[in-house]
Amino acid sequence: FITSRSSFYKSWMSWYTKLLKKLNQKFKYWFLECVYIENKIITLYYDIGNASCVQAIKWFREHNINIKKKRIELITKNELVYILSLTDNGFPDILKYTTRLSLKKLDQIKHIETSTFNTSVNYILENTNILRSPLIVDQNKLLIGYKAEDIRIFLPPKYREVEIS
Repeated sequence: FITSRSSFYKSWMSWYTKLLKKLNQKFKYWFLECVYIENKIITLYYDIGNASCVQAIKWFREHNINIKKKRIELITKNELVYILSLTDNGFPDILKYTTRLSLKKLDQIKHIETSTFNTSVNYILENTNILRSPLIVDQNKLLIGYKAEDIRIFLPPKYREVEIS
């Protein structure tokens, strides 16, 4: 009778030890993900009254991700140049769509298309109303506008896997 108890105890301990290792490993991943999220500096350039900006801020709050919010009117030249470096097509990616703009804004965009890079950047800084928003940036990623599927790029890969399942 004692031997059956000890074998049961050994098998139970073996199972328990394996479970603890798995839990410990998952805890390590969770901890590393939290540190990853905490150490990432995500900046959200927003426009007051823009529904997409409100949705993006809400999404980050729901996922407990701290972000640095900055009004798009206060964007600096260095920040704008960095954002442009993350785009695929340069200015067209960050400017508002031409089909929805007034004639004044269309003229502003034409001015950018015909100017030098530095002149265009300076012109945008003076006329930030032609920029799309929100602009969400971290060290190496850029998201322009709010898209529920795309904003997940700011989550660590392990967290995305858990969220999908």
